[in-house]
Amino acid sequence: MNGSVASLEVPGMWAPGGKKFDNRVYLLIPSIQPLVAFFRYGHLRFSVFNYTDPFEQHLSLVRTGRASNWQSKMKAANSTENSSKYLPENDRDLARHVTNPRFGMAHTNSTDDVIQPVEKLLEHLIKERGEEAGKKAYEDLGRSVRNAALQVLYAIKKKWLQKNGKTMARWGFAMVAMDVAYDGNMNAYVLDLNSGPSFYHDHEWPKWFVTERSAIIREGIDIVQESMFRKLSNFTAKAMPYSDTGGWELLYKEDAGGVVKGKGFISHGECLEPYKVPP
Repeated sequence: MNGSVASLEVPGMWAPGGKKFDNRVYLLIPSIQPLVAFFRYGHLRFSVFNYTDPFEQHLSLVRTGRASNWQSKMKAANSTENSSKYLPENDRDLARHVTNPRFGMAHTNSTDDVIQPVEKLLEHLIKERGEEAGKKAYEDLGRSVRNAALQVLYAIKKKWLQKNGKTMARWGFAMVAMDVAYDGNMNAYVLDLNSGPSFYHDHEWPKWFVTERSAIIREGIDIVQESMFRKLSNFTAKAMPYSDTGGWELLYKEDAGGVVKGKGFISHGECLEPYKVPP
């Protein structure tokens, strides 16, 4: 499927503590021609219930005072006025599978049950596997998720070039939010793509989350602006590294040889074989 992305079932999905989760990561393309791409971790999005026993998990939320007012929402949805309105967020079966925070916050008042900073990935791995094996798994995971981002870049770059002809190719830019799941061997699987950083509304989110969202946009726009200045002055990215990329990591630079070398990343046209932990 040239120019397309296909998402398949994740075999042996890694679910810390029995909860399904995905990792929101970002791909910034400040220049389409020449093609330049940056990678950035976002946050972790957890389903609110243990998917093996969602009903016992709900009772746990009630006992600890973290249960949301989903019952009142359900009653409102089933009232005469809203008799035909179904609110999927109130479905506990869906809430054990869906990681969108809108579903989780319908059942808990604690944002920690729903979103966590990406640094928690390493903590979960060390807790499950011990320090040495956990750090090794985290390294494997990091390489795999960056390769997943490169696969997306290679698959859809022609779409950007074709969208608005020369104008889009020279002055266009894009930010793609990717939701990624991992299997037990730390292989990354892209679940879906979103066209932006995706703020979540109607809840008071923790300070680290608001700071993360703001930095993603602010630092990303700075990189885009610098790319535009370089083009206006015919100053290529090959001549000099970017001034300050903040939390964004350079992944691909077409006029400097393509993919960043020496880190196990795939080049255009290469296929990524799933990694398996040696017996």
